[in-house]
Amino acid sequence: FAPQIKDAPDLQDNEYAPIVEKILVLKPDVALTFDQATTDILDANNVPTVMLKVQTPEQAKDAVALLAGLFGTPEAGPRYAEFFDKTLAGVTEKLAAVPENARPHVLYINPKNMSQPHLVAEWWMKAGGARSVTDDGRTTETLALTTEFVLGADPDVVIVADPKDVDALKTDANLSQLRAVKEGRILVTPVGAHIWGNRTSEQPLTVLWLATHLYPDLFSQDDLRAAVRDYYKDFFGADLTDEQIGSVLSAGVKG
Repeated sequence: FAPQIKDAPDLQDNEYAPIVEKILVLKPDVALTFDQATTDILDANNVPTVMLKVQTPEQAKDAVALLAGLFGTPEAGPRYAEFFDKTLAGVTEKLAAVPENARPHVLYINPKNMSQPHLVAEWWMKAGGARSVTDDGRTTETLALTTEFVLGADPDVVIVADPKDVDALKTDANLSQLRAVKEGRILVTPVGAHIWGNRTSEQPLTVLWLATHLYPDLFSQDDLRAAVRDYYKDFFGADLTDEQIGSVLSAGVKG
């Protein structure tokens, strides 16, 4: 639904710092970022910049409403909030029958740099029926993890954002000892407009996706696929085929 991205210029370097010279040539009406340092650099070069912050469900809805206004489609903001709340309410209602102490312990990890990548993941894991092993009241966006902590937590399920991370878990001398890795309980977050496990407007789908994998007796794959179809049609104007929906969800469960 965004084929123009394929031929668009790279405007960040390998460290994700903005390439100011290229940006100035393009003269954008506005730049979007999650990063304070990038905001400061662009602001110093008189590039209009909006810095988004998405760490909670309310901030996710606020960010979409802000962007909807910025892009001249303000009606999308309330529509998105309605979809968000309806999706979450449906998941919450079904999960009400699952006691807290019966919910699996889950770790969302980037094994390449040993971190839990985004604070918002603490919210969507809990909303999806998991008990996050890193949910300790943290306020930092990225949480550094030690091998000792991960092995001690020994979660029931491990979630990663890249299919390549599955092999990284299995070949690491330490992480391969986790029960979830040995027994194949590894989930790879889907990818549509962005990685569903990270800061994205697809966050309600992330919750439904997780609940569907953790509680297959309560949530059906057909309902998940229908929600994906409706979401991309409504908010991105894309009529996804069954094959495309499968591609978005194809990461699935890796054993």
